[in-house]
Amino acid sequence: MTFFESVFALAFGAKGIYTGKAELTLLAFSTASALFGFCIVILDIISVKFLEKTSFLKLSYAGANVVIMFFVWGIGSGVGGLIGASVGIFEVNRAACVFVGVGWPFILPRLLSSAKSELSKEKIEMGAQ
Repeated sequence: MTFFESVFALAFGAKGIYTGKAELTLLAFSTASALFGFCIVILDIISVKFLEKTSFLKLSYAGANVVIMFFVWGIGSGVGGLIGASVGIFEVNRAACVFVGVGWPFILPRLLSSAKSELSKEKIEMGAQ
């Protein structure tokens, strides 16, 4: 199974779990989170442009801003997924990918502060030895 087949099995497969190479698990989770981030923004754009609703994500879609928001949201959810899975906060499954894809602006600051506090604890422990 190739990397992309594994990512699509994680994101859209029947079981929603990653079955690829162990060394690529974090990258696959990050990629699947980014895919869901892109899907979420597409749904939000459709609701704003065609259904004339307010943005659920509280984003503005005017002109080239549509393309920028699309890529920034997807890349942000991928980075958030990578950090969260690296720290061990997320289990690598579809539900976590969707959660990160939707809520990365709320999750990422908490992940960074959590990682920062863990790093500072490690520095203190290393200095005490």
